[in-house]
Amino acid sequence: MNEPIHSIKDPAFRVDVLSREDIERIHADTLDVIESVGVKFPLPEALDILAANGASVDRDTCIARIPAAVVENALKSAPPTYTLADRPESDYRRPPGNPAGRHYQEGCWNRMVRLL
Repeated sequence: MNEPIHSIKDPAFRVDVLSREDIERIHADTLDVIESVGVKFPLPEALDILAANGASVDRDTCIARIPAAVVENALKSAPPTYTLADRPESDYRRPPGNPAGRHYQEGCWNRMVRLL
């Protein structure tokens, strides 16, 4: 009759909610927003690095408009895995296969910008 539900024990299990085309469209639209609207970077060091790598930086608003090619190059150079550090007991190691540089928690920007 009805079988019991077993817990998932495979850490590689994943559910694909979006199609590859959907993901590519979201990525392209995101690049457009980053380039045309910009992203706020409250760290002067981050703005310096972005400006040195081709971004248009408004230091009064801390907004950087980053060309798509700059973002793409940074993503290509991102390591396949990295640790989001907090305290040793709560570090989070991003597993390989997750999109690189997609963690936008405060405190991670400095690490992401260094990829440029």
